[in-house]
Amino acid sequence: MTPPATLPKNIIPMPRTRRLEIYADIAGGYRWRLTAPNGNVIADSGESYPTNALAIKAARSLFDLTKPITLSYNIIRRGEVIRTEEERLILTTDGV
Repeated sequence: MTPPATLPKNIIPMPRTRRLEIYADIAGGYRWRLTAPNGNVIADSGESYPTNALAIKAARSLFDLTKPITLSYNIIRRGEVIRTEEERLILTTDGV
């Protein structure tokens, strides 16, 4: 068995984080996808953009903290939707 590789002492490994990637699709357009630290895709663009720049702009808009966000979800009881709720999310940059 080969021992695991070790990093030189002056190199600090990057923490595993979510990753937002822009990639070319098979139709010649561009898309974005958000992956979890374990590599699972947790969100994607759902549509193709004609240019790389437009895909980047769309991906960046996900993290524009100046725009309001509304979270909408269903309340389900015994497998039936009984109502839809909405919350206004207030995003902060101070980690709270």
